[in-house]
Amino acid sequence: MLSHSNGSYAHAWMLKDYPNIVTRSCFVDPVTFCSWEGDVCYNFLYRQPKNGIELLMYYFVGSELGVANLLQRHFDWSSNSLFYEEIPNARDPHRSMFVVGGRDSILNAARVKKYLTSHGVRKGLIFDPHAVHGQAMMIGGQSHTKIMNWVAEC
Repeated sequence: MLSHSNGSYAHAWMLKDYPNIVTRSCFVDPVTFCSWEGDVCYNFLYRQPKNGIELLMYYFVGSELGVANLLQRHFDWSSNSLFYEEIPNARDPHRSMFVVGGRDSILNAARVKKYLTSHGVRKGLIFDPHAVHGQAMMIGGQSHTKIMNWVAEC
């Protein structure tokens, strides 16, 4: 299963409710980790956009009906927060992969990296200190190539 950003909430639901169905997990810009810190909700919904891309994300993604409904009205912390212990084979780089951009404007990338590495995730973590939110999903990028190679392994 591969998830990006908001999709990591659904990924978390699957891992919690049907862990035997999900044999491999790839989280790209995962907002489900460290969500108890409040960075994601504040940065995505309330912080003033600093540049053009953040302004576009604010209006076209943050105000989209499904996203706004999830984050502003029906956010279930216990369902949407994913803890390391809830990820089968999290330390196995062939079964679990985590991709985080260091300049992510939505999540606190350094905190997510520290959280994962404190639980022993090493080889399965791709941390690009210069990448912004969503950059890993852009065709041709270094992280995108690593993701596609990881997916092709199965």
